[in-house]
Amino acid sequence: MGGDNPGYVLFAVLGFDERPILHCMFASKARVERVVLIQAETGDRVGEERSERVYQVLSEMLKRMNVVVEKRRLRPQQFLENIVKMARLLEERLADGRRALIVLSTGMRPLILALYTATLYKYSGRTAPVEVCIEPEGMPESTLILPLSLVTALADLIRDEKGLRLLEALMGRPEGLTLGDLHRATGLPRSTLYRLLSQLAEKGIVEKVEGKLYRLRIPYKHPEQSLEESAATSS
Repeated sequence: MGGDNPGYVLFAVLGFDERPILHCMFASKARVERVVLIQAETGDRVGEERSERVYQVLSEMLKRMNVVVEKRRLRPQQFLENIVKMARLLEERLADGRRALIVLSTGMRPLILALYTATLYKYSGRTAPVEVCIEPEGMPESTLILPLSLVTALADLIRDEKGLRLLEALMGRPEGLTLGDLHRATGLPRSTLYRLLSQLAEKGIVEKVEGKLYRLRIPYKHPEQSLEESAATSS
């Protein structure tokens, strides 16, 4: 986890289980310098005590790894205010070229949604290496880390009906489709398809195989890949 480049800041909402946060951290193999934990301020004594125990466990583990740990308390019902507060927190903690790993798999949902919304709109279209980590509950082997740039590229594409039809066709045939197949599946002109496919290829979302087949190439990291390696394959 060494190196001269600025390290990563991990952002996560505290829940009742520290493992998803640790899974994302170790799956990334990134040099995490700081972990920012957001705790729900609910007034529920039992729930807050459970969350605090998780914080203590994480804090002790991470400090032994020389990782700076900080905690922020936010009220889940203040959804709009939390988006603003999290956007400011991201801006402050990612100064000086630092990079972010956003964990979306643990904690209270309104806070997770506020964190994701702030991240998505703060860094959409920007080159800062921000990545999101998703782990289905109880499935650490399926931990998935995606560049935010990929998420925003797909979001831009599905705004348009043409892009949505193209993605649906490609997802329906993961082995790949020819330009003619896509024309028949979507009803879109070949010139439009070629333009969209070229744009997706530039973003690393689509690849051409066997000289004629187009297929989705959604880049993600397996646990054995580092963030830097994935960024290189996604660019």
